[in-house]
Amino acid sequence: IFFLIITLYTFTSETIGLLCAFGCRNADVAIIVHTPIACVMFMLGNFLSDKRNSVLSWTENINSFYYAIVPLLENEMCGTTFTIRTVDIDGCDLIRDNLKNGKSISENIIILLGILVAL
Repeated sequence: IFFLIITLYTFTSETIGLLCAFGCRNADVAIIVHTPIACVMFMLGNFLSDKRNSVLSWTENINSFYYAIVPLLENEMCGTTFTIRTVDIDGCDLIRDNLKNGKSISENIIILLGILVAL
C-alpha cells in the first residue's frame, strides 16, 4: 500500500509539473511556476498546520497531497502501539484530527487515482 500511494502521488505531482512545463517557455520558468503550486498544496493539505481553515477547507477535495498523506498516516500509524514508560498509546491517537477525513485507505487511494486521471 505504501508504494502504491507514493507512486500515485509521484505521478500526480509529475503531471502537474508537466502541465506547468507545457504552459511555460523553458524549464527554468516551469520550475519557478511549479514550486509555489507545490508549496500551496502542502499548506492547504493540512500537513504544515494543526488547524483546519474553514474558509479553505474545500481545497482538501482537490488536493492530491491530502489524499496521499491521509492514507499513508493511517496505514503506518493505526494498529501500532507505542509504549512510553508504562503507558501504551495507540498510533491512531497520534494523528491530528485535521489529517483524518473519515474515509478508508482504499477510498483515499481511489480518489487519488481519480485526481491523477482528471489531470
